[in-house]
Amino acid sequence: MTADADSCAALVQALRDLKASTRCLAHDLSDIPVADAAILAGLAAGGDQRVTDLAQRLRVDESSVSRRTTALVADGAVVRVADPADRRAHLLRLTPAGRDRCAAAERRVTDALAVRLRDWEPGDLARVAADLRRLATDVARHVGVPAA
Repeated sequence: MTADADSCAALVQALRDLKASTRCLAHDLSDIPVADAAILAGLAAGGDQRVTDLAQRLRVDESSVSRRTTALVADGAVVRVADPADRRAHLLRLTPAGRDRCAAAERRVTDALAVRLRDWEPGDLARVAADLRRLATDVARHVGVPAA
């Protein structure tokens, strides 16, 4: 069986709606800008990274990541360290404070989502999560970037 255009269009719209809703939820609950939270989460998930690699992982423009990381460095959430593979370059690394900020933001969103989805069965949520992970992995593989 193959995916048809109508089903894919419905999926695209559902993903847009979900992205907007979760972005609003994260914005409302976070004490840091959504873009900063995404950078901190990207570093927490992927470890030390160059700006270019982090931008690719987040699927955003490199200049945006560079601008935001400058602010995160000034705030003490991120540090720049020499890249052992190329001393001319640097890597971004989460500080303990950055890791704590990331974890706190993630907890607030997770807890708020749990309240909003309290009528869902845990098995249903697990299936949706697995299906979304599969979708993200398949799409990422076909566009040539690692799944976030």
